[in-house]
Amino acid sequence: MSTTLLSAWEHTVRTAPAAVALIDSASGNTFSRAHLDAQADAWCDAHGKHLETLTVVLCEPNGPGWWRVFLGLLKAGAVVAPLDPGEPAAAQRAAAAAIRGSW
Repeated sequence: MSTTLLSAWEHTVRTAPAAVALIDSASGNTFSRAHLDAQADAWCDAHGKHLETLTVVLCEPNGPGWWRVFLGLLKAGAVVAPLDPGEPAAAQRAAAAAIRGSW
């Protein structure tokens, strides 16, 4: 049986919604699974329309924002290709073009 990353995440949230999913090393704040999932839902509601047919490159620093957008994109039905935010913009654009991703 094949399981998608999103369905595995949703199962994980249902199993223990209050469990800590992320500790932000910059602020020391902790984020529960349910909190991250709710943030991803809110992002998807606000920005996820018409993304279900797109490959989207994600170039965001590690942290809660990355997870919010990454999960939101998955919930919107997009194919997500994470890029290293430390790479020069030209290299990021070239990677996006190589996979026909939306920049």
